[in-house]
Amino acid sequence: MKKYSVFLANGQETQTDEFYTDVNGKNWPIYQKRLAIAAMANAAGQDIAHGVATIKLNGHFRAVSLEASNAGNTLRVGLNDIRVTSVVLKDATNITVVNTADLTLYVNGSIVIEYNKTTD
Repeated sequence: MKKYSVFLANGQETQTDEFYTDVNGKNWPIYQKRLAIAAMANAAGQDIAHGVATIKLNGHFRAVSLEASNAGNTLRVGLNDIRVTSVVLKDATNITVVNTADLTLYVNGSIVIEYNKTTD
């Protein structure tokens, strides 16, 4: 898959060139969106509004990347980093990021998510 997330600004959404196939064989386009994070949470869960009005709750969802900075230091967290245990689609409004480490020193972050829409 082309790395669309590299070019996304905060709040920007794009359709990728991949699809999620459901149990009925229907192909759903996969979208990516970069969400701004004002401050990272301590070793606990943090809800973040995803702003996708038509997100498909029973479709494809995953976090692609997480970045945050502090005084010029940038934290780039991959999907298997031990500091972030999970990113889940909580409901039609929020995702939840659960950290295993205190990341409150990092601010001005962003997270890129992938998902399907009910309108496709």
